[in-house]
Amino acid sequence: MSWSKEAQMDHRRKLESSHERAGRFWVHPKVFVFFDKSTGTRRFEVKASEDGRLPQEQAVSLLAMHCVARQQTPKDFSVMVAAGEDLVQGLAGRAMELIRTCSSPEPSLALSQRQNEVLAYIAQNLCNKEIAAKLNISERTVKFHVSALLEKYHVSNRVDLMLEALKLPATVHKRALHKDGLCCELPHATREDGRRHVMMRNWRGSRAAMVMDSMQRPTTAL
Repeated sequence: MSWSKEAQMDHRRKLESSHERAGRFWVHPKVFVFFDKSTGTRRFEVKASEDGRLPQEQAVSLLAMHCVARQQTPKDFSVMVAAGEDLVQGLAGRAMELIRTCSSPEPSLALSQRQNEVLAYIAQNLCNKEIAAKLNISERTVKFHVSALLEKYHVSNRVDLMLEALKLPATVHKRALHKDGLCCELPHATREDGRRHVMMRNWRGSRAAMVMDSMQRPTTAL
């Protein structure tokens, strides 16, 4: 049964409409490629008709010829369908949307100049009192800025805040400290290095407190 060109186009429009209603992309085959299952070698191809159908008579003749020539059976062959550009065009819009979503950088946090300065000193593991002396502000003001930074970076303690600060490029800290003339390079540190640095500082502080406490205790005569 041969179809007229008008009937073929009408059939294709109906298929496209049904695919659109189903939320799918219309795939219009261009070429049917026959290849060897065992080796994956491409043997022959059959061009699709205008409505995307496989010309069966041509395909049967070529398949039989290759089976006789290679002493194989039709079961030794498989078919791969090469779709037209309309498939890629249908996917392109959604693909580009995903690419933009994946490649867009995370927006940087909006920090004030003072918060940037405090964060830069936190990256150097300075305590609040030392930061206050560096910036010539009160320790209470430093605590206020530290609390704001904890909230902005969604962390609950100073150690994690310091680790977040260490993730920033050294140029960020250099700009923040430029007003104080402290444009020193910050050492590159990993997350484990940061934790070890803070733990060592806390240990030294507690050790010094223990020594001072022992010195203040009254001695008992033997």
